[in-house]
Amino acid sequence: MTDDTSAPGAPFRETARRLARRYLLFVLAGFVVSAAASAGLFVSQRAWIGDCDGSGYSEEYYLAWCGSAKFQDYEHGAVYYDLEDGVVERLRAAEVLFLGNSLAQTAFSSDALEAFFRDRGLPYYLMGFGHGEQDRFAAAVIERFDLRPLAVVVNADHFFYDNQTGVGTLVTSQSALAILEYHAKRILQPIHRRVCSGGGSWLEPALCGTEGTIYRSRRTGRWQYRSFPVDREIAIELADGIPPATRERLPRMIEIARRFKQFIADRGGCLIVTSVPSDGLAPEAVREIARRAGLMSALPDPAGLATWDGGHLNRRSVELFSRRLAVQLGPLLDRCRAAHDAAKSRR
Repeated sequence: MTDDTSAPGAPFRETARRLARRYLLFVLAGFVVSAAASAGLFVSQRAWIGDCDGSGYSEEYYLAWCGSAKFQDYEHGAVYYDLEDGVVERLRAAEVLFLGNSLAQTAFSSDALEAFFRDRGLPYYLMGFGHGEQDRFAAAVIERFDLRPLAVVVNADHFFYDNQTGVGTLVTSQSALAILEYHAKRILQPIHRRVCSGGGSWLEPALCGTEGTIYRSRRTGRWQYRSFPVDREIAIELADGIPPATRERLPRMIEIARRFKQFIADRGGCLIVTSVPSDGLAPEAVREIARRAGLMSALPDPAGLATWDGGHLNRRSVELFSRRLAVQLGPLLDRCRAAHDAAKSRR
């Protein structure tokens, strides 16, 4: 048998193989370094959690939103991509869903509302979202997880637009970039929680910021603010009647409200509208939508309420508004139950 190493050209071929292996290792190393650098750059621009207030974590609460431009929203993807344990199960079990934007999430996140539903033995969930979210994203979540609540309560201001925000559009696109961003934000939260738990970690100065942050309950969807002046008192100035610009849009909003009512009815539920008081908003417009779209409405008296930023109710007003809302919701939910039971008996 002939030894290959003694064949003509063998030393050259062996040297070429060694060089090729070294080149391949060099390329692979470069790829790993490049990928790590790209991942680090992505996190620093789209999922950097180190500027956020890390004081609100618990077994129940996760970080939903942070004022840092490098983090911003997590809750849209957390719900839509089912990233948080138990949330979808709670949504499916909820007999009452609350929908709307950040004004709604703030106003409904109260001890008063939680006590109301606990006393009635009704599971509920706050399924509003920040960034001014509207009806189309809420409908996408309802369809994605086949939610069939007894009743849906909507903060109708800026909701019935047959639209969704840019954040909602990004999340429902299910693009690789969107999925990567929201998974990165989920993965970083346990690290953030561990470092910022008050244990004196040397990483605290780098990872535990002071940007305004919102935490969200996995159990009820309730919000909790951190590093926001939620006790500040700013008087509310509601719109007088229905402003011309709102009146111009009203027929379209009523048409969309009718469609949304049917969408909920097809799933066995009833639709109730409300209006969370805030500067410049027009409760009369919501009253008109309810009347012409044939919707039940709960419109608490805004007297004595205040905001902390000109838009969101302050801590005191959240509880006062929720108590007034609960008084009106009771009879309406009884009507929803009666209609649901009657429809069920006819099947």
